[in-house]
Amino acid sequence: MKTVVVAINKGGAGKTMLAKLVIIDTPPGRSSETPAAVEVSDLVLVPCVADDIDSFEGAPKTARLARTTGKRAVGILNFVTPNSQTQEPAARRVLDAVGIPMAPVVFHRLMLHRDANSKGLTAQEVDRGSRAASEIDAFWKWICAEMQLGRPAHVHKTRAVVL
Repeated sequence: MKTVVVAINKGGAGKTMLAKLVIIDTPPGRSSETPAAVEVSDLVLVPCVADDIDSFEGAPKTARLARTTGKRAVGILNFVTPNSQTQEPAARRVLDAVGIPMAPVVFHRLMLHRDANSKGLTAQEVDRGSRAASEIDAFWKWICAEMQLGRPAHVHKTRAVVL
């Protein structure tokens, strides 16, 4: 992994900083921003909504982009109904068919995720001991292992700067 320089465009104009991890959020695979983001990525995360087959629509194109640029792509399953016996295996089959493995951590349809998000927070900031917070913790540990990041991130109590 390389260290990158990040330019802050809004709220901190003219500032630059070093970063070991940069997350680029683009629209689904059919957007014009996606190829540029995939090209500079070390790992491509493909979010999919468990009960919305349309959310898997961009996965084949993103998988092709990742393969042609030599990047690893992984599906991230969101909004899984708690206690569902079918959604996760079905999503895994769809992603396997296009050549994208699914991350070992899934995000369930939990009210705390929704409520925290509406306040611009994460589940850890609202209820550290919750199931939702545990999902985010597990996902972050997986990302750290995948990206070979040395130490866990510190959760800041201030709002993020919009780029």
